[in-house]
Amino acid sequence: MNEDKESQHLKTNLMKYPVERGGIGFSVTKKEVIKSRGLKAMEQQVDMQMAKIKEQIELLAKQVEELQKRKELSFQIYQADNSFEPLVGKAYYLYKKGDESRFLSMIAPGEWGKRENDNVFLAKVELLADRTWNIVD
Repeated sequence: MNEDKESQHLKTNLMKYPVERGGIGFSVTKKEVIKSRGLKAMEQQVDMQMAKIKEQIELLAKQVEELQKRKELSFQIYQADNSFEPLVGKAYYLYKKGDESRFLSMIAPGEWGKRENDNVFLAKVELLADRTWNIVD
């Protein structure tokens, strides 16, 4: 039992900080202050960089979503009937017929005149240089 008390006493004497009530006080060393400042600065910088990366990820996710929509629209248009070769940068009009088939036209909804038209206007579209389609307006 004496050995335990003696070894415990030696351990507490070797500690860099007080372990008992009434023990010798200590103060923060310059080394610890430097570490603390360094940790704060590091954490702030890493948090700022992570916030920027999160913004970039959100932007990329939005771009992926837009590309997916353009891909789906392009697929629909390439499946639609048309009797002309579309030109890049020109506006065209996508319609749905009564039988649910789709067709691409150069005629805008208001340009059909007095002729009876039971086609449903879906979208005004434009052919882009990469041969994908984009909804205009």
